[in-house]
Amino acid sequence: MIKKSKWIGAAVCIMALVVLMIPSVSAASRVNINRVEEKIEEDGLQYSAAWPKVSGLQDTDQQAKLNVRFAESACRLKVLAQTSADQGNRTEAQMDFQVKRNCSGMVSILFDEYLYTGGANGSSTKTGATFSAVDGRLFELRDLFREDADYVSYLSSEIKKSIQEQGIQDEQIETFEKIDVDQPFYVTDTQLVIIMPEITYFPHSFGVLEFPIELSNMKEMLNPEIASCC
Repeated sequence: MIKKSKWIGAAVCIMALVVLMIPSVSAASRVNINRVEEKIEEDGLQYSAAWPKVSGLQDTDQQAKLNVRFAESACRLKVLAQTSADQGNRTEAQMDFQVKRNCSGMVSILFDEYLYTGGANGSSTKTGATFSAVDGRLFELRDLFREDADYVSYLSSEIKKSIQEQGIQDEQIETFEKIDVDQPFYVTDTQLVIIMPEITYFPHSFGVLEFPIELSNMKEMLNPEIASCC
């Protein structure tokens, strides 16, 4: 989780672009993940972003598309931050990522963003990028399941159970009924984690919520290609 640090004024502009190597979690996946970093510190603006750069995919064209996608996410955040700062707002923007899975033919990365442009609170966003370790094909949530699997109902039911078990059902600002077909998610070695954006069903103070669901409990629902990875 990115910490929402307090603003510290800076009069000096410091810009850095750094590439650091992060070893692959599994050599069998043949996917290397580099860490690219960029920072800006100047009066009225603090920007810090890190994003992945992958290599080792058999499909180099798709690999290039993935890397452009990841870099563009950081660029988009930087543009938002610089625009806010140019408008006279005290602005802080952060982006980071965690490799949640890099084995058995699948890579899943969690992106965590924070943007403060003045006022009482900033906004936090989490998104996932899950793709084939062979050809780099991106998976949407529906791609993880068989065509005839009612995954929306199953996952929604599991989330409702989790909300009840956590005792937070009375904190909802809108009653959760079901996930979207394209709900954000990421995958670990053993779990599918559904991401619930902040201020969708719970107050801002709850932040972004994550609901882990065991992959082993839905083996029969999974796309055979995905099941073979789990």
